[in-house]
Amino acid sequence: HLFGSGPHAAVGPYSSLPVIATSGTSACRSGSATSTATAANGDLPLAAVQFVSSEKGWVVGAGRILATDDGGKNWRVQYQGPAQFFDVDFVDADHGFAVGTNHLMATDDGGRQWSELKEPCLAINSVYFTSPNVGYAMAGGALQYGETTPLQGGKLLVTSDAGHHWRLDTKAPPSVQSACFTSQDDGWIGTPGKVWRTTDDGLHWSLSFAEPPRSGSTPQQGDDPAAVQCGGAQGAWVLFLGSGAAMSHSPYVAFATRTGHLWHPVLEERFTESGIMPEVHAPEGPGSYPGPFSAVNADTAIFVGFSPPAPVPTSFEIATHNGTELSSDRAVT
Repeated sequence: HLFGSGPHAAVGPYSSLPVIATSGTSACRSGSATSTATAANGDLPLAAVQFVSSEKGWVVGAGRILATDDGGKNWRVQYQGPAQFFDVDFVDADHGFAVGTNHLMATDDGGRQWSELKEPCLAINSVYFTSPNVGYAMAGGALQYGETTPLQGGKLLVTSDAGHHWRLDTKAPPSVQSACFTSQDDGWIGTPGKVWRTTDDGLHWSLSFAEPPRSGSTPQQGDDPAAVQCGGAQGAWVLFLGSGAAMSHSPYVAFATRTGHLWHPVLEERFTESGIMPEVHAPEGPGSYPGPFSAVNADTAIFVGFSPPAPVPTSFEIATHNGTELSSDRAVT
């Protein structure tokens, strides 16, 4: 992702918020620190990856952290132990964070040494740092199997001292499901059916986009979970994940924006979405079930999908020109 160039000082509007947890101490009630991600992530062998250049990157998973300096040709073990990791975030080649079930770890030397940080009362599902000191976390909520995005009840936390103290962002909308930041001032969060943006360091959050209305004949099952990713200095991408499935099809639809003011559809699972949201007319997505996606920048994002009975992602599409053009389906081999 993109990283801000601002000072690594405390985040202004959060300095007066109550501390949720401090490294080495606990503000939690007995039993409240148990992570909800245990059942959600199980024993995933490799669950997350991040590169800070074409050569240097990390992968995390069940009981280990691996690193590469040659674009993935060779990997070395940096951590091996009981932690079940499902998220990793590096702001540069030295400073990184790994999130796992009841584990939050940090490094300031590229992973040669990892130190354990105290996790706040709300178990952290994922983190997003804009500098070595300033970061955000999605925490708490009810998780779906295999996901780190809470279906409901998620909270946005912020740290200004590299994860040693976390504060609750009381100004953010409720039920935070995803978040990304292009700088310390400018960020996006996804909540059920909506995308919100801040341009003033989290002092105010404004609604940027709401999922189009459903057909009157479609049963209302609540707003769809929103997975948002930043795209360049001003842009963003969002993938809405519908509920339910019919005839081996599960609804999903993606949108993109360059500025945060005008959004347009990118792709959808047309078998179901054409009936659920008839106003949306988007090209067919890469599979009948949604997979992960990665926003490269404002112009390009990669969407992965799969189609039962295949149990793993089987194809992907590359969206270019801010999602107005799609490549043909490509196989994942």
